[in-house]
Amino acid sequence: MAVDITLLEHIAETPSCVDREQMGAFMHEYNRSSDKERLLSARQEQLGSIRSHARQCENWQWADQKRLREERGKSIFERLKQLGYEPDVKFAGRYVIRESRLSLFNTCKPLTDKLRTVYHSRRRSLVDAYNNYVHHPSPDTPSFELLPHVADVARFPPFRDIIRAPEEISVSDRLFEPAFAQLPEFVDEWRKKLDAEVAELVQIPPLLSLNDTSGQVTTSSSPTGSESSRAPTDKLRLACALFRRGSKGTFTHPNVFSTSMLDYKYPSIDDEDDTERTGSIWDRFGIEYAEAAPYVVYTCGLDPNVATVEDMERRNARLQCLSCQVWCSYSWREAVRPLISAWGDPFCMARWRPIDDDSEEMQKIRAAELAENRDASLRTSRCLLCRPRVGDEWQHNTTLSHLAQDHGIKREDIKRGVHYMTVAVWDYC
Repeated sequence: MAVDITLLEHIAETPSCVDREQMGAFMHEYNRSSDKERLLSARQEQLGSIRSHARQCENWQWADQKRLREERGKSIFERLKQLGYEPDVKFAGRYVIRESRLSLFNTCKPLTDKLRTVYHSRRRSLVDAYNNYVHHPSPDTPSFELLPHVADVARFPPFRDIIRAPEEISVSDRLFEPAFAQLPEFVDEWRKKLDAEVAELVQIPPLLSLNDTSGQVTTSSSPTGSESSRAPTDKLRLACALFRRGSKGTFTHPNVFSTSMLDYKYPSIDDEDDTERTGSIWDRFGIEYAEAAPYVVYTCGLDPNVATVEDMERRNARLQCLSCQVWCSYSWREAVRPLISAWGDPFCMARWRPIDDDSEEMQKIRAAELAENRDASLRTSRCLLCRPRVGDEWQHNTTLSHLAQDHGIKREDIKRGVHYMTVAVWDYC
């Protein structure tokens, strides 16, 4: 009697380890057996019994491990309750804490009432003091293009030392004044590091060369764009130095850091790890370079290696997307965003046509833009009377309410460019 071919095919397809001696003994017994079918049936029954027993053992082991994990989890939460963390557990939820166990419990950190109450109170005082520093700047303090998030300020040594001060020292808003006096120095160092990291993101493909001989590219007319950048951070002044964060559009530096952080998980001010944050720009801020930007500048007829934002604004080009179902035009900034979604397609730039400056269609575009109420399309904006800070973009109506309530300006007197600046507008097409 031949061995069941279906059984052999099943055995061959199933990854397994075979003991050669046992296999040889079985084949010897099989070849000598007068009732091969009965032998195979007996062995299959024996194998089924072994597997059934193995499954019972696995289920028992899994149930036992589950019971031990639940008992350990209960003991951990009971310990947290004894240490005064019951309100925090109720706020976060046991599921979130359990899922974060690798970061919360694998690091040796003392869970004490001092850390929970005293440090928490001091960090809240810093939040209030820093908000006042940002929203009501003193005329005798320096101006800043960008201030750090409060979670980063709390990590600067002068502020961290105050938060960590002995428990008997009473901390108030005024106690942070010496630290705020040192803040400009720390902000300057923080900004230099940030600029250097952001500048490294700006990569211009070699094919978009400064020495283009095709006649398509025009050199920059601005003093800063007349030669290649000498310092690495000079790239941040180029028109192609555009950055994006999620779906919020493209922005120049440092304006991209002022965009809202509501959809990005910034570290909590109450984070016990108060060491300086490390990692990439993406890891720390959720910001990345818009790789399509150099190609858009090149398509508009300027050299992305030297063209600045001012050059592009003077050029004031418009591009037509040949892939759109309806005819529509984009400014150079607006053209970058739809290109991002199509990036990776080698022909994506071929679907964009620069509109002739002297054409009739360009004249119609200019007339329509003059008649358009762009201010009504504002999506988000930032108060110009406050110091700019990471993540301080607001919905435009919120900005108007802030100017009226915190700065005492009547709504009818609020002016764009004087009291607020645009961060993002609704897309047009």
